[in-house]
Amino acid sequence: MNRFIYAIVLSGIFAFSAQADDAAGAKLKSLLSGINQFKAQYAQVITDSGNNIVHETKGEVVLARPDKLRWETYAPDDNVLIADGETVWNIDPFAMQVTVMDQKGQVNDNPFMLLTSDDDTVWSKFVIRAADDNASEYIVTPKNGEGQIRELTLLFDDNSLTGLSTLDAQEQTSTILFSQSSSRFPMAADTFQADISDQFMVDDQR
Repeated sequence: MNRFIYAIVLSGIFAFSAQADDAAGAKLKSLLSGINQFKAQYAQVITDSGNNIVHETKGEVVLARPDKLRWETYAPDDNVLIADGETVWNIDPFAMQVTVMDQKGQVNDNPFMLLTSDDDTVWSKFVIRAADDNASEYIVTPKNGEGQIRELTLLFDDNSLTGLSTLDAQEQTSTILFSQSSSRFPMAADTFQADISDQFMVDDQR
């Protein structure tokens, strides 16, 4: 699984010095709180500091409140990352290996938590500002912490989440655009359950 997707659930964030914008934070929270579930196809492009493409992936993402995520990569390699609210499962079918971690201990200061959380304590850890007057782009940075991702930008069109981007500590930018997105769909009961073959090697780090 590429470093960006892994960082969604596992990384802390490098602190920024931007000033808090309470109005922007309230607006973003309102936008996200209206998304109880979300499903979309995604295309990801990672570029270096010289804007050269270093990696591309495609797949599907499913989010649900509270604190649930399924991030499945189809190309160029198959990988599945599942967060069920308590446990994180990183499944590598090619290597026949799964890494299991405690979710609560891994997501401290991670701005991706805002996508599925209404907890004021979680929101208070981040600085949020609107990048434009149309409230179509929000930039999220942590107040404290160190980690791989330095900045998260969320993109909206007519109040719908259409994409996101990150800037990491290596000055690489990851841009993800969503397509065929939906916030109203039947959720399969096993969406956030890890189906692991007995032949897989399990690294349980909980």
